[in-house]
Amino acid sequence: MKKFEETFRLKSENKYPFVRFVRAEYSRSENKLLIYFLATAQAVDGGILSDAVKEDIVNTIVPLLPDEITFSVKYIKVHADEETVRVRLMQAITKYVGVAAQAIKPEDVSVRVDEYVIDVRIKAQKAYFSLLNTEDVRDNVVSYLNDNFVENVNYEIIEKYITEEEKRKISEKSLKTVENAGLNCNISVNDDGTVKEDGNHVFTDLIDPSQDTVVLYEQVRQIKATPIENLVGKAYMNVLPMYIGDIKDTLETATVCGKVAGLEKREYKNKNYGLNLPSGGRFKKNTTDEKLPMYSFFIDDTTGKLAVVYFAKDTNVNALDLSLREGVDVVISGKLGERNGIRQILADKMWLADVDYSTIKTELPAKPVSKNYYLVHPEKYFEESQCGMDELMDGKKEVAPYLKGKTFVVFDLETTGLDIGRCKIVQIGSYKIVDGKIVETFSTLVNPGCHIPEDTSAIHGLYDKDVENAPDFKEIVADFYKFSRGATLVGHNAFGFDYPILVRLAKECGYNFDNPVLDTRVIAKNQYRLPSYNLQNLSKYFGIDLECAHNADFDAIATAKLFLILAEKLK
Repeated sequence: MKKFEETFRLKSENKYPFVRFVRAEYSRSENKLLIYFLATAQAVDGGILSDAVKEDIVNTIVPLLPDEITFSVKYIKVHADEETVRVRLMQAITKYVGVAAQAIKPEDVSVRVDEYVIDVRIKAQKAYFSLLNTEDVRDNVVSYLNDNFVENVNYEIIEKYITEEEKRKISEKSLKTVENAGLNCNISVNDDGTVKEDGNHVFTDLIDPSQDTVVLYEQVRQIKATPIENLVGKAYMNVLPMYIGDIKDTLETATVCGKVAGLEKREYKNKNYGLNLPSGGRFKKNTTDEKLPMYSFFIDDTTGKLAVVYFAKDTNVNALDLSLREGVDVVISGKLGERNGIRQILADKMWLADVDYSTIKTELPAKPVSKNYYLVHPEKYFEESQCGMDELMDGKKEVAPYLKGKTFVVFDLETTGLDIGRCKIVQIGSYKIVDGKIVETFSTLVNPGCHIPEDTSAIHGLYDKDVENAPDFKEIVADFYKFSRGATLVGHNAFGFDYPILVRLAKECGYNFDNPVLDTRVIAKNQYRLPSYNLQNLSKYFGIDLECAHNADFDAIATAKLFLILAEKLK
C-alpha cells in the first residue's frame, strides 16, 4: 500500500496533493480492483477534482497495474478542520496508549491545519512524555491520521514544565482535597507537575492551578517489557503493561504482565462465559458446535495477581501450547471484569515477553522477618500415621522426590466474603511441611474490624462474637510472615482466592509475600479426570478425613494431606 502511494506520487509528479491513496479492494471473481482515494473537501466542493483531473489520475494508475486487471477509482471526501483532527488524534492516542491518554488535557493539545499540512503539538508531563514519544506510538498515531486525512501530518511531543508558583497552588489545592477525602498522607509536587504522597492510597495526575477544585487521578505506572514472541492477536505491542496492583474496578481494558501459574487447558462449546464487565453485560463466546480450546491461568507481576482466560478462535494452537507454560513471563491485553468474585482479564492479545521486574517501584519497603514470634506461636504437629506406625509396619516410607529438601506452608483463610478486593480475614490455618513431613501448625482467629455478614457466617461458622477478642491482622501478620518465609505457599484455590487476599492485606501492613505458590486444585485437575475438584470431593476421593469443611484449620490439614498425595506425581 505504501509502495503504491509512493509510486503514484512519483509518476504523477506530485501534481495532486489534495488526494491520498488509502486502500484497494480486489474481487477475484470479477478480476476487478476498486481503488480508494481520500480527497479534501476543498478539492471536491471547489471543483479542483474535476473530471479531467480524475481521468489523468486513472491514466497515471494504468501503467502501475498488470494489464489483465481492470480497476475503478472512488473518492472519499474528508474534512480536516481543527476540531475533527483533535477528535481523530485522541482516538489514535487512546487506541495506542490506552488509559494513559486520560492524562492529556485539551489545553495541552495544539492543532493547526494548513492547506496541505496538519501540525499537531502535545504538551505532556514527564511521566507520559517518553511513552507518547516512542517510535511505535509516533508511527501509529501518524499512520492513523494519514488514514483519515489527506494533509501531511507533523506530530510533536514536548515536555511540560510548571512554575514554582503553579507548584505551590497545586500543592495547596491537593492537600485540601486529600484532607477533605479523609486521607492521611503528605503531599509533594514534582518538577513535572505530578503530585505524589507518601501514603499508599493514590498517585495524582497533573492538576491545573487555574481550577477551583482538584480531582485525584490514578497515575498509570508501567513496567518495562520487551516482546519475544507473539502468541495471540497483533504482532506488535504498542502499550507497556501497567501494575496489576493499580487496576481499578472502573477500568474496562488493560495491558498487564507477569509470570504464568496454574495453567489449565480445556474445551468449550456453545457456552456463554459469565464475565461481568464494568459497563454491564456478559461476554459471549462460541455459538458453533465446534469444540475449541480454552486456557486459564494466573499472572503475578509482584504488585498483584490476576486471573487470565483466553478462548481460542480455532483449533490451531500448536505454537501457543509450545510457548505458554508454567513460569514464563507474558504480556496480556484484553477486557477486565470479574467472575464469581474473582477479577479476571479476557485476553485478546498475548506475547511471550522479557519483563524487567526491576522497573517496578514499591511505595513502601518490605519489612524484614522478625527475630521472634509475638502473638501467635507455631506448635509442633504430631500424627501417629506420620510418626512411626507406617514405618514399623511397612518399612521406612519413601519421601516423594519432589518434596525432598524443600519447605512448604499449606494455608487456608476464612474471610468476611468472597470479594478478593475488599474482604477481610477472620481465620488463618496453616501447616508446615519439611522434607515430606508435616512438622508445625500455625493457627489463629482474626478480628476483621467489621461485621461478618450472616450468610458468610453460615458457611464457616464464625460470627462477630467469636472474633471480637481476637487480634487484628496487622498484629499477627509479622508472625505468619516469619512462619512462611523461605517456603513455597500451598493452598486449595490459592490462585483464585486465598493468596491474592493475603498479598493485598499484607502489603497494607508493609509485608511482601512474594513466595512461590502452588494450587492443589490446579495440580489435581492436571493429574486426574474427576467430576469435581473442590476440597470436599477430593478429600472423599483420596480417603482424607475432612471433619469440618470451611474451617481454616481443618481445610488446611486436609489440603496438606492432599498435597502430599499429589506430590507423588510432581517433578
